[in-house]
Amino acid sequence: MPVETAAQSRLRVVRRIKSGLLDALRSDLSNMAKSGAFPDGWLGPRDIAGQLDQTGYWLSHDNPLAPFLSPEQCVALIAAALNDLAQEDARIWWRHGERYRPHHIDWCLSARQTADRLRKSRPGEERTAIYCGIDEPSVIFANEDFANGPTVRRQVALLRDALRAAAIPELGFAISTDGGAWVMLVWTTKEQLLQSVLTTLWKNANAGDW
Repeated sequence: MPVETAAQSRLRVVRRIKSGLLDALRSDLSNMAKSGAFPDGWLGPRDIAGQLDQTGYWLSHDNPLAPFLSPEQCVALIAAALNDLAQEDARIWWRHGERYRPHHIDWCLSARQTADRLRKSRPGEERTAIYCGIDEPSVIFANEDFANGPTVRRQVALLRDALRAAAIPELGFAISTDGGAWVMLVWTTKEQLLQSVLTTLWKNANAGDW
């Protein structure tokens, strides 16, 4: 069995330290977003790096590598962490190009409020989807009794599968207060893809294929 050289050992240790720093940064950025530490709106990694610098984040970090990073290395680490977070949980971080948007929203509460509002304003609309652009969640709404409708629940499960396959993240789901409607909030920058997924599913539902 080959013996690890001193150089290989140092490289392994440095890699472990870097990996630990990235893990800690991901956790910290997630918690900061949840607590509302960042301004509302789209931010670049450099914007976030500036905010972290102001708080002395790197100098006070437990990781021994953190205080010795160059400004560009800090920005690169933040970009890598944000990219991971945006892929893992769109309820907290959204990505559009090289910009990121943090959230500290109770998406299920927002979905409940939206369901109640649309239940009142669109009582005769069976199903609809409202694309709201990159700055707001899009809304999938139906005047259907989710709690007491096994077919409805199966259709929603299939909807979730289709959205997941299309890489459109679900943010929140709720039933209206009176139980007569449901809302799912999703986020996507691709309106045509969202409409295509829903058109196919709803066409199959109307044909009795669900």
